[in-house]
Amino acid sequence: MTTVSEVAAALGDRYRVERELGAGGMAMGFLATELKHGRPAAIKIIRISPR
Repeated sequence: MTTVSEVAAALGDRYRVERELGAGGMAMGFLATELKHGRPAAIKIIRISPR
């Protein structure tokens, strides 16, 4: 499972990840702020199942 801190680390200094919005069978959504322009953003992470 992906955590807020893992997503924040992957996005570096472009976004401030605030919280998880929701999760489903194939993806997770996170609320973030785009730091360059100060506007809200939604980030979607697609889950990849191991083979």
